[in-house]
Amino acid sequence: MTSTIKSYIKPLTFRVPLALAAHRRAKEFQQHQANLTKAKQVYFNTLAVYAVNFYLRCMGFETNLEESDSWNPVMQTLMDVADLTVKNHGKLECRLVLPEAKCVKVPAAVWQERIGYVGVELDQALQEATLVGFADKVVTEEFPVNQLRTLKELPRHIREYRQSPQSQVRAKQWSHSHALKPKVFCPDTSPSNTMQKHHTQQQQPQNQTPVVRLSQWLDNSFEADWKTVETILQPAPEPMLDFRSFPFDQPSKGLHTTVGVKRGKLLGSEIAWGAEKVALFVELHPTDSPKMTIFIELFPACGGDRLPKNLKIMVLDHEGIAVIQTQARETENIKLQVSGEPGERFSIKLVLNDVSIIENFLI
Repeated sequence: MTSTIKSYIKPLTFRVPLALAAHRRAKEFQQHQANLTKAKQVYFNTLAVYAVNFYLRCMGFETNLEESDSWNPVMQTLMDVADLTVKNHGKLECRLVLPEAKCVKVPAAVWQERIGYVGVELDQALQEATLVGFADKVVTEEFPVNQLRTLKELPRHIREYRQSPQSQVRAKQWSHSHALKPKVFCPDTSPSNTMQKHHTQQQQPQNQTPVVRLSQWLDNSFEADWKTVETILQPAPEPMLDFRSFPFDQPSKGLHTTVGVKRGKLLGSEIAWGAEKVALFVELHPTDSPKMTIFIELFPACGGDRLPKNLKIMVLDHEGIAVIQTQARETENIKLQVSGEPGERFSIKLVLNDVSIIENFLI
């Protein structure tokens, strides 16, 4: 008579107590958000990044939270991001794992420029985080938890990505062939639609507007047709909540807001777009260098929940060449980012049903 003895070894995990300092920082970040869903997302992402940062420090790695998009309120608003910069190695993405979940959700916007993805489970009381494993590459928005590699292999995996100055993974590193440096965040769009440079086809009729001088916005001087976010969207702000012991599955609703010098304009009513109207938002942020960072957002207006299916948006440089182009495809919103120096010109072109609107800007 023979018998078989099976040994089950529980995968290595790492538990991190979520100190008051972690919750203070998470609360600080979520207060930038008036949308409750986004505020919850930012809160949980902050805790996940805190936990991975604690682990890496214990393993002897140097990290830089300040260089991580997850520590930037503007990028928190624009993206579902939970990255952590590991000095001389690259960025890890720290993704929330819900209790008893079978998959880790990884948005498509973070499938690139990452050296790995760490699953972080938070307990219901938000008092403890558990690092459950990692993936070196992700190409799907739902990655099975049972396919995560053991945490034991993570330090060695990180060291394999020792970076040289030429190979560093930086979210804001772009080609220098044009002065404007673009970045695209657009859900549910075809990859072929983004980051293709070409001369745009002239379409008729075309509506152009006077040049908007963005640098004057920093002095609180705005063109009359560029309104505040509240005037354009007119949402009732939702109360900020204490996210300690906050239920993971509580539904919420709200409208997107952000921080910074930001104005919006309703477009579509002045030309033959019929009932299709959109809200264009432009936000200006100075940096430590002469360059300015500019965030461009497009949302449905007049109570709509989707952008027009065939709506195209392009960012044109001073020569009229498209440095960014994408199509809405009935998405909820489109978010773009460019950077440039004072004195540079660019335009935003919207096209629907062969009718275009062009907004011209001077940084």
